[in-house]
Amino acid sequence: MIHLRMLSMMAPLVLLVVSADVSALPESFDPAQHMAVREVKPGMKGYGLTVYHGTKIETFDVVVVSVEKGFMPGKSVVWVRCTDPRMQHLGPVQGMSGSPVFLWPLDTPQAKMKPGTGGRMIGAFAFGYGGGKDCYAGIQPIEHMLEAGERADDETQASAKRGRAGGIDPLSLALAAAQQQEVDELHTWRLKAIAEALGVEPYRAKPQAAARRGEMLVPINVGGEAHARHLRPMFEPLGLMPLASRSGAAPVGLPPRWIDAGKVKPQRGGVASVPLMTGDADLAAVGTITEVLPDGTVLAFGHAFMGRGEAKLPFATGYVHFVQPSLSSSFKLGGSLLIKGAMVNDETSAIVAKPDVGVTFKPAVVKVVWPDASKNRTFNYRIAESRQYTPLMAGQSVAMSIGADTELPEDSSLKLEATLKFAGGREIAIESLMPRGSSSSPMYELIGPVSSLANNVFGEIKFEGLEATATVIEKVHRSSMTEAVLERSTVRPGERVAVTITLRPYKGEPYTKRVTIKVPDDAEDGQYLLMVGGAQAYAKRKIELRPYQVRIENLDQLYDYVKRISEMPSDGLYAVLSADSKPQLAVGRTPMPDLPSSRAAMIGGTISTDKSPYIEAVEHHEPLADVIAGELRLPIVVRQQPAKAGG
Repeated sequence: MIHLRMLSMMAPLVLLVVSADVSALPESFDPAQHMAVREVKPGMKGYGLTVYHGTKIETFDVVVVSVEKGFMPGKSVVWVRCTDPRMQHLGPVQGMSGSPVFLWPLDTPQAKMKPGTGGRMIGAFAFGYGGGKDCYAGIQPIEHMLEAGERADDETQASAKRGRAGGIDPLSLALAAAQQQEVDELHTWRLKAIAEALGVEPYRAKPQAAARRGEMLVPINVGGEAHARHLRPMFEPLGLMPLASRSGAAPVGLPPRWIDAGKVKPQRGGVASVPLMTGDADLAAVGTITEVLPDGTVLAFGHAFMGRGEAKLPFATGYVHFVQPSLSSSFKLGGSLLIKGAMVNDETSAIVAKPDVGVTFKPAVVKVVWPDASKNRTFNYRIAESRQYTPLMAGQSVAMSIGADTELPEDSSLKLEATLKFAGGREIAIESLMPRGSSSSPMYELIGPVSSLANNVFGEIKFEGLEATATVIEKVHRSSMTEAVLERSTVRPGERVAVTITLRPYKGEPYTKRVTIKVPDDAEDGQYLLMVGGAQAYAKRKIELRPYQVRIENLDQLYDYVKRISEMPSDGLYAVLSADSKPQLAVGRTPMPDLPSSRAAMIGGTISTDKSPYIEAVEHHEPLADVIAGELRLPIVVRQQPAKAGG
């Protein structure tokens, strides 16, 4: 284990940590109900409370194995063996996080050791290792959880005055997911263009994340396996375990009708749910309630959700359909009942929810249109407001709606028409054609704009809602360029350059398309370059020629850039004619095309990161029914007077 290797390498430091002890207990610690870590001894027996099915709280037996101080700096963990036959079969269960554990003193008579009665709470089931032959679990001490609860009061009062920046950028997670899932670049070029403007790179797990060893993930039911596969790289770094409830991809379930949600109250061992999306689907992170304080404050999970401190996400009661045994990691499949308040603090030892804090949801309406109109459906969702989860849920709302009945035919295209609404009346209208796309493809179109406007250094433009129509087309609208022939390679200023392009449609016969583009009237003699290609190539060429356009300096400029990239047509041919030399100078985001050479040399000679060269270009978009893959670059000569014969 990494931990044991660290002990051997860092013995002096570890001795200092181990010798430390927690002397002061939180004010909310009740010695009559709570047990301090310093009281725990190996061999103590006890029980835990959790829900295995529905809303019924049941017990499981435990016995103390050891106490580890310095599990994390200033924190301890109590290691127990779960002797209950069910736990021996299941092992540590994702979703049991937060299950309260109670211990009896060593001198307790065997006759009084009745699970569910007596004992004092030592803490919450929070850590475990899957794939073992025996069930051992780490208990988060209640004293650490109570400390998080007391800090929540200060966080709640200050939350209105402080922003909620920080954490893992959903844009970064989406880039990593696209890379891991090898998503077609024709479906991710907008995402990458937005990321480049913000300097965002694909997420890579940091080494310090290993310090949270054995921490249980929180299960969240996302529908079909295709969605779970795409969401794992995005959700697991946030502490969530995406689950596929069945082979299909239908929106995941709402509570069974026989459960009376109104009768389920937050209580020890009950289900703790954080609903990230509600409505026609319930996407909720499911754990367990550890403690309910006299003022109604709830402590749950026994570990972090995202670990960002202050938070404001909905908190609800919940239920469990069943516990799924697994050789790797068993998990609970469950969901939400009624929202009871908001999670206001999120620390390594617990999440803290308050009953008197309101939460905000944003609407998402998704219509799916199929060739067979009888399959058309419209879904309505409410997405929890969160800088990190809203972008992911916006993308998932469309993805899971498309797969509500069947997955897309392999030889098909998906047309996405979406309007993203933001604060201040701002809107971004996306119209994207995705040949051979999957139901998950729209995620990568939507996460970019929603995340970039919420998570950036300039401020926040809040997401206000989504309206989307996804149309399934029984044809692959994709063509590749195989050849491009110039009618003339030398032209005069003001003339048109004509190029004939041979295109090969997917499983179709090649055809040609003639495209023309006008040379500027004031073009100087010299070498020029004509690029012809699809939207992906065009976006890349634009950044190459005018890098100052991705030099974002404020929130308005960011919005304008994201809107321009998001609304760029994805189908058809693009042509860009640019000078092959003689770059101009831009200062900041301002191009200076007509500077005298002496002035340009003087400005260019000063040392500054605010200056960048750029090249003037003319552009043309030729609408086509297909998305064009690839690009071709052709040299052009511009000359005021044609060359004389023989000279």
